[in-house]
Amino acid sequence: MRWVLVAVVAFPGLLLAALGYHHPTGLDVATANMWWTMHVPLVPVFPLLGVALWVLLRQERGVVAWIGKIGAYLFGCFYTALDCLAGIGAGLVLDTEKRGQQSIIELIRIGDQLSYVGTGAYLVATVAVAGLMLRRAGWWALPGSVLLIGAAIPFITSHIFWPDGVLAMAATGIGAGLVEWSRPATPRPVHAPTPDPVRTA
Repeated sequence: MRWVLVAVVAFPGLLLAALGYHHPTGLDVATANMWWTMHVPLVPVFPLLGVALWVLLRQERGVVAWIGKIGAYLFGCFYTALDCLAGIGAGLVLDTEKRGQQSIIELIRIGDQLSYVGTGAYLVATVAVAGLMLRRAGWWALPGSVLLIGAAIPFITSHIFWPDGVLAMAATGIGAGLVEWSRPATPRPVHAPTPDPVRTA
């Protein structure tokens, strides 16, 4: 079961790294068809990054855990908007019209603005996950936490483009897997304070 969960949380990042390697580095008439057709199957893939964080947070309670879960949810919403607008929409318009238009620029501009909300929320969520897992697993969770947070920073602007975005997604998958692997097999016991002895007269 442990290896299954490690694979589950690592899969989205590693899949996006592989897809990003084949993603066009720019949008023009020559790449427009591949650009938008590639983004159609990516619609259900990008939110899986948020799902992976929810899996990592499954045993956590409290305010920080909810910050992480809400951040992961917001990422799924706003980054999917980027995928649809700048990915499918802009690529399809250029592929159909075969020439640049102001509408393409606007689709990309709005998509980028929404993506900053999504990737910013994702960064916050990774920090929440790292903090909670460090508390739960101790220093064993540090390598994965560093990769998870470190990868979320270039993801804001590089997305899944080669090379920075691809490397960020690979680090995301590896980091998430390491964080899950660091989880203790049994929860650490919480020791209640020892009551003061009752004095008798």
